[in-house]
Amino acid sequence: MISVFGILFGVVMIAVLAIGVAFLLDVTLRSVGWKKRSLIAGFVATAVPMMVPIGTILSTASGDGNLVILLLPLIVGIGLMTVLVGFPAAYFFTRRREQNRDAASEPKIFD
Repeated sequence: MISVFGILFGVVMIAVLAIGVAFLLDVTLRSVGWKKRSLIAGFVATAVPMMVPIGTILSTASGDGNLVILLLPLIVGIGLMTVLVGFPAAYFFTRRREQNRDAASEPKIFD
């Protein structure tokens, strides 16, 4: 039961982090397209929590060939969580902000 809550907490944490990074990219990098900003935000939000285990593995590596075997599940996990959680959260947030910005900046004139 506790493990289910831990997984849900991790998923929610990645989604909230993706929305936060998407907001920061929306404020700072408006020249970049909104789809590219959402992809970057999803990847960053997923990669940041994985840096602690990757750093631990790299600091304790003994130099043998097992380093690739140890890092491969983390890299695959980053990719899966980006596709399943980080990118969709950032995509919907960024798309909504872009729609609201377009609606506010271009008034429609009817003849």
